[in-house]
Amino acid sequence: MINKATISALIKYWEDEQLTDATARTEYVKKALTGPTPLFLYRCIKYDADGLLIKRYGRFQHPIIAETLASHIQVTEEAINGCDKYCRGALVLALVAAERAHSLVKSGNIVKTNADRFNENAWAPRIAFYGKSIEELDHDAWDAILTKAEMVVRKRGLVFGVDPDSDSAILGNPAALASVLYFDVESDEDIAA
Repeated sequence: MINKATISALIKYWEDEQLTDATARTEYVKKALTGPTPLFLYRCIKYDADGLLIKRYGRFQHPIIAETLASHIQVTEEAINGCDKYCRGALVLALVAAERAHSLVKSGNIVKTNADRFNENAWAPRIAFYGKSIEELDHDAWDAILTKAEMVVRKRGLVFGVDPDSDSAILGNPAALASVLYFDVESDEDIAA
């Protein structure tokens, strides 16, 4: 499910950015996956007149990541019964899925092979990398990330399983919203299982 949502988000991004041919998409993917910190992780990237990177803004807020995180929220919304931490696991999943989607389109077209399978062995190093990066996020960064995902989910017509009449304060507060949506700490029952 999450892979299909991410591929759909990538295709939507191509359309929004008017990347209509394989050559333009190949150039985008080449830039997006280049460097120690891939550019697809950022909401906005500024280049100088020579095409050199000047600044990156909005870490983990790229539209593809927001769409993927929103899909995860939408799929798991019914299973969530309160929490006390940010959605680290969901964000790691969204980041790895977004990177994988980009790796499938290096030619400008979606090409899947058995070597590209989404599995723990292939993606464990990236999961660890993103996990460390997520640990460094501060409250403001989480607010921005969750607000972006909330905007996507609202466009889809889902309101995070909160009653807007009795919980209106939560809907405008991403930190409180995160506390309603996610639980990253294992319960005693989870550990015993």
